[in-house]
Amino acid sequence: MKWQGIVGQYESAEEFAARFYAEGHYLIDSPRQLKLEKAISEGTYAEAAAVTNCGMAAIGSVLEALVTRRKGILFSNSLFPGTQRLAESYQQKGFYVRFTDPTRLDEVKEHLRSYPFSLYFFEIIGNSMEMPVVDWYETMKVLAGTGAKAVVDTTFVPVFHPFLQKNGKVEVIEVASMSKWETVSDAVAGGRISGSAERIAQIKNSSHYRQVCMQPEIAERISLGRLEKVFPFLSVLALDAARVLEESPGVAKVYYPRLASHPQYSLTEKQFNSSGGGVLYLVLKGGEEAAKLADLLSHCPFWSIAPSFGAEDWRIFPYIGELQKYASVPGLVRIAAGETVGAVKALEKALEKL
Repeated sequence: MKWQGIVGQYESAEEFAARFYAEGHYLIDSPRQLKLEKAISEGTYAEAAAVTNCGMAAIGSVLEALVTRRKGILFSNSLFPGTQRLAESYQQKGFYVRFTDPTRLDEVKEHLRSYPFSLYFFEIIGNSMEMPVVDWYETMKVLAGTGAKAVVDTTFVPVFHPFLQKNGKVEVIEVASMSKWETVSDAVAGGRISGSAERIAQIKNSSHYRQVCMQPEIAERISLGRLEKVFPFLSVLALDAARVLEESPGVAKVYYPRLASHPQYSLTEKQFNSSGGGVLYLVLKGGEEAAKLADLLSHCPFWSIAPSFGAEDWRIFPYIGELQKYASVPGLVRIAAGETVGAVKALEKALEKL
């Protein structure tokens, strides 16, 4: 008979007992989880996949599986603050950790020549003010023959690209948060890992993964179909917003990979099929204006102040007060496109009031 509750993922008491007693953890490899992982592995052109309870858990699981004392860890210097803190924690524990500019391949190459690194971790579009875009093919050429694995965070450009796994010379592990484009609810959080079957098995067999694996009920609420449908639409709206901001006299600078003013504009057009993602950064003239813009937009029905993105509503996140320590300049704001077209008009009106 079918069981109810947490064991409802199994067909029988025998199957549940085998997983719980013999294999050590009843959540790992449940049918719901395996179904989602199969869809992810197929979508990311990888042999296998694993899912976790959040994006940071996915990153942590990969690092715990790959990092050794004998080899160093090379990180991009343009990272999500949570990843930055994780990198620094390894440094504090005595691991050999170095940071590099992901757009300067000569610098990346010099690091890889100077020390044996187990991996190079980078975001393919950086979650920082400048939003640096990594040249994938040239970076793989630099990594080839060094023994370092490529761990790439694709949260900002989550659409699936076959070139990530199909390079032949460098082992690639892809990670991403699934708390964004794949679900309309902020209460649903998840992370994903893609790579070789051997590497995914190694990660799943670790004690760390057992602590952060995804709940089966969450796996059912994550939709890759929504990602594939919504993300291109949000990318178009983000570009519309970026162009409006670039024309505003109150805006000092706009950072978005599909603006011609972005240093890697041509690379973005070529590498990501003209998709720059759904998030952008801007710097307002005068630090206090960041708070004012956020306050004005928060009164609009389709805007909210929030640090996440990929939701139905538009999100604004001003780096003010204590948050300024995470901003390289005063007046920094992050905007994430939502699914409401009229939100760009509201943005225009709010800018006029600054």
